[in-house]
Amino acid sequence: MSAYFLNFFPMNADISQADADYFERNDDFLGPFRKVDLHCHTTMSDGKKTVAELVADAVEKRLEFVAVTDHDIVNREAKILLERFGVASCESVEISARDYGRKHSLHLTFYAREINARTDAVLRGIREARTGKIAAQCELLASHGFAICLADLVIFAHRYRMSTDSISNGHIAAFVMLDPANRRLASAIAGREIANRADFIQSFLKEFSPFRNVGFAKVPDYEPTVVLVSELARDNRAVVSVAHPNFTFEKFGEIAEFESRMGEYAELGISAVEINPFADAAWLASVRTTADRVGMMLTFGSDSHGEIDERHRGLGGLHEIAITDPRLVQDSMDRLLSAISGRNASDRRNALKYGLPA
Repeated sequence: MSAYFLNFFPMNADISQADADYFERNDDFLGPFRKVDLHCHTTMSDGKKTVAELVADAVEKRLEFVAVTDHDIVNREAKILLERFGVASCESVEISARDYGRKHSLHLTFYAREINARTDAVLRGIREARTGKIAAQCELLASHGFAICLADLVIFAHRYRMSTDSISNGHIAAFVMLDPANRRLASAIAGREIANRADFIQSFLKEFSPFRNVGFAKVPDYEPTVVLVSELARDNRAVVSVAHPNFTFEKFGEIAEFESRMGEYAELGISAVEINPFADAAWLASVRTTADRVGMMLTFGSDSHGEIDERHRGLGGLHEIAITDPRLVQDSMDRLLSAISGRNASDRRNALKYGLPA
């Protein structure tokens, strides 16, 4: 183990040389990749782990491919560091999009070899507009008795190594839940205990939250349309996946609405759908059959934010199907990486196996 490696990952100083050698692997999208995570976050958006901490976690768990999908910002530092320590990666981001006809927000994970400047500009516009929304939400929460303001939120984010470039509801929830008085007030308003950040977001900060009058600020539309995200995908030769459909559609007709919409989204250019770790048997069956029916790929991700709760797992914590059917993950990864690289991963592996040009 090199001193450089240990300096980056002091928490993993007991990793053996054999472990380090394991990760000295060709990262040219050859695979096969079975131990993956295509949906996770760092402190660059609303995650709790720094880039170095997430990479250390990936190395410790011997993950083979990780795509860091911070909200509306491309975490290129994570890709570089993952690849430096032998974990294959690509440029990726989770885009906050909207189906304006249905008044329905969507989170779309976006994967490409390289994400272009036009896409970066669209993402920057989302972040800047959302900062204005967050300021309005802080004012609204304060008017209901919460101890919060945008300036304190920014100071808090810096203190706890959270990004202020992609400020979000996650920042508000983390700030609120840190203060016992704020927690008591939230629980009193809700008439039950508000247990964690995710609970606060779902209860107060969403358009369809039961107590949205306390914490949700309506602002001019700023989220890109599904059509625009599809256009960006074509520009970047990217794969775009509908993230956590079992949560996204839970208030919009559930499975029936999901199944009716995916054909339309596929025609627009959305090319994949995620198998979320918390999808039950009905959702798992629906995602798999619907993806097959409309020609979408499958993606697998933990939606790790650095803490485990009822909506997020730890890094690499995929749905149980990834354990019982690892070939499904491998085949899905082959399709995704073939799409963004323009070269068939499986054919290239076979060519190399028999000494042919890849």
